[in-house]
Amino acid sequence: MKIQTSEVCLKLVDSILRQGVGAIRSGLHLSALGLCLILFMHVLGCASDGSDTSDPTDASDVTDTSDTSDTSDATDATDASDATDASDASDASDASDASDATDASDATDASDATDASDATDASDATDASDATDASDATDASDATDASDATDASDATDASDATDASDVSDPSEISPFLSVSGTRLVNGSGETVRLTGVNWFGFETGLMLPHGLWGRSHDDMLGQVVELGFNSIRLPFSNAMLHSERIVDTVDPRLAGLTPIQSMDLIIETAGELGLKIVLDNHSRAPDSYLSETLWYTDEVSDEDWIADWVMLAERYKDNPTVVGFDLNNEPHGNATWGTNDLATDWKLAAERCAEAVHAVHPEVLIIVEGVEVVNGVWYWWGGNLRGVIDAPVQISAPDKLVYSAHDYGPEIYEQAWFSAPDYPENLDAIWDDYFGFVMNDGIGHLYLGEFGIKDIDGSGGRANLWFERLLSYMGTSYSWAFWSLNPNSGDTGGVLMDDWQSVEQWKVDALTPFMAPMID
Repeated sequence: MKIQTSEVCLKLVDSILRQGVGAIRSGLHLSALGLCLILFMHVLGCASDGSDTSDPTDASDVTDTSDTSDTSDATDATDASDATDASDASDASDASDASDATDASDATDASDATDASDATDASDATDASDATDASDATDASDATDASDATDASDATDASDATDASDVSDPSEISPFLSVSGTRLVNGSGETVRLTGVNWFGFETGLMLPHGLWGRSHDDMLGQVVELGFNSIRLPFSNAMLHSERIVDTVDPRLAGLTPIQSMDLIIETAGELGLKIVLDNHSRAPDSYLSETLWYTDEVSDEDWIADWVMLAERYKDNPTVVGFDLNNEPHGNATWGTNDLATDWKLAAERCAEAVHAVHPEVLIIVEGVEVVNGVWYWWGGNLRGVIDAPVQISAPDKLVYSAHDYGPEIYEQAWFSAPDYPENLDAIWDDYFGFVMNDGIGHLYLGEFGIKDIDGSGGRANLWFERLLSYMGTSYSWAFWSLNPNSGDTGGVLMDDWQSVEQWKVDALTPFMAPMID
């Protein structure tokens, strides 16, 4: 089939430019450009001679466009933190008031904290190259009629025509974490887990993680890594975020810093060691985790609480060490779930906060704990997620949502199930009922943000039965943070002994089989 000369020339120009540009992109800058100019001048000669050609370039084979890229604490029980003696936390005459119950993440001696008259009724409790294919590259020998043109078939090597701008860049893989089904995954889609330890103190009057009165944070974080943990849950108070006081520590690197500046440096060092950080908003005021039942108080409003999280999102949005925001520690007492009461509905508050945070930092995990009471059924503070069944948390980025619960043994409070005839075999069904269904039913990933034990022989050996059973229940699927690194948690003790250096090796030995590798 004959084609008009002007049309041939235009097609040839197009083909020459395509190959020239491809070669230039591959690095054949000068030779390719020379070839283009020579062939272009020949084409101009073709146009002036009025020559015909019957073999125009077939552009359909130039590039392969496929481009794939891989791209709680107890119901009225003791909090396992470092608060003042629990004997000051609960008046036996007022045990039914949740505000008088000791929080299982922050109190001292659980045996003194809660009157047995405030026990949970057992009937309520157990209810994520585009290289040009060399075989498809256009052979320049087809570009011009043999009677009119020089054969340029050997001028450009099609194997060099790869457009490097389309090749996947490994640096584009997100360093943050996401949820896929019930799995926690990294930017490459590989399954990971947070298996860490709580290091409290920022939420206390000291406004600094405890132990830094005798050791440096580098030393303590290094020990955390040596023990096999891959992450730290770091409690803090809203007051600490705004304090201008200088921290009191022997650590020379923290000398002269404010609490939040100290947090910055501790997070920086943790990242250098490969640790991940979950920030836990433990209280609004220092040492107030026992009296605060909701996410806001008279001094720190709902708006203030969200604003502080947005500030932290802005502060750490480019820091992949900080992977999660635990929005509020252990909502309890008058906290509700799915009631649509703006004053008490923790689910609604978590959704509002999550959207505000993700508007600034869309990559961070939003960790939402349960409450104490759902439809009249009680459980540990922050541990009751039964509301999720009928009213799951709804946010714009569901792959960034992680549910969380807290669970403790009989050393914290003698729940009815600890003395049941079928104990500890009865525990699996209880856990299924309150938080395990999140994983069992494919709803999402579960982070057990607090669980701890003080004495291997505690409660007549029943404490260790609970501990071993819980670890087996979580297996290698759950993420978790053991309570605590600190030895000065009165009702659980810690991984460290009272000298803040020696290790309670039996605890580490129990945890080690269920630990996950460091997260890249």
